[in-house]
Amino acid sequence: MFINPYEGKLDVPPVKSNFHIHAGTGPGTCGAYDIEPVIEAYRDCGYGALCISNHNLLTDPAPYREKYGIVLLQGYEYTTREHLLCLGSPAFTPIPEDVIFRPGSEGLEEGPFGLVHRKRNIENYQKAIDDCKSAGGYSVICHPDCHVWGVSRAVIDAVSGYDAIEILNGRNTSDTYDRILSKGLLKWCTGSDDFHRWWNLAHCWNMIYAEPTEAGVLEAMRKGAMYVSKGLTLQRLELTDGRIHAKAMGADGFEGDFEYRFIGKDGAVLKVVCDTEASYKLKGNEAYVRLDVTSPEGWKLITQPVYDDAFFTE
Repeated sequence: MFINPYEGKLDVPPVKSNFHIHAGTGPGTCGAYDIEPVIEAYRDCGYGALCISNHNLLTDPAPYREKYGIVLLQGYEYTTREHLLCLGSPAFTPIPEDVIFRPGSEGLEEGPFGLVHRKRNIENYQKAIDDCKSAGGYSVICHPDCHVWGVSRAVIDAVSGYDAIEILNGRNTSDTYDRILSKGLLKWCTGSDDFHRWWNLAHCWNMIYAEPTEAGVLEAMRKGAMYVSKGLTLQRLELTDGRIHAKAMGADGFEGDFEYRFIGKDGAVLKVVCDTEASYKLKGNEAYVRLDVTSPEGWKLITQPVYDDAFFTE
């Protein structure tokens, strides 16, 4: 049976969100600015949910929640050679000394883009996923297949239990996402601007159909009730009588002829429509169908898959 993760969800006002933010100026933050002006900047851009996710450093969001009136998840970016966002969880997985990211560590060497880790520790990466899940959190594989700090396909194949991958973070990793889905693993996709400097602000975000609470946001993310945006808004995604109907608009309400790409197993492009809206008739043998919409100016949104639950094992 085909499942539409957006069914009954689009009537809920979406929460604009980003969970990959480096802020604060202490050790491990990888940030350039204090936390408060960064939160203020996101709030002023219309964001309703954030996570200060510094490298191997849990940031307590409690002092900022009431002051700024937005959802602030506790979390961090697990950082060795591979990176993992651990969201909505107080759990912290210690990093083995031989792979810790710290200047002077024997686990580092000079690479083409700066310091890199000499070796991987897949077992500890899996432990970070498990610890996050056990504590009620949500884990996201960061910037897969992305030059030095990307999580390789070999590592992705070796781990399990994570919730999502970043499909947009500086580059588009749709090919990796389709590879995961095509193996029968139902994982969701997220996007981020991976904030370090002001010029990163609001390059990409998630729109989550959730109550504006920590529990509401996490529950919606677990159900895939969200999409990734670089400027477009999802107005409609329905599954009716075996047909997927979709409509997107510009962030300012502009209705234009956008390119709708219906993408299926192994990244196959099933249909392309250039119009103000689009539809696709399911044949019944698709494992999943997801949507990539692009405006002539390059604004984009990416949906979660409408999927056949019989195909997916995890």
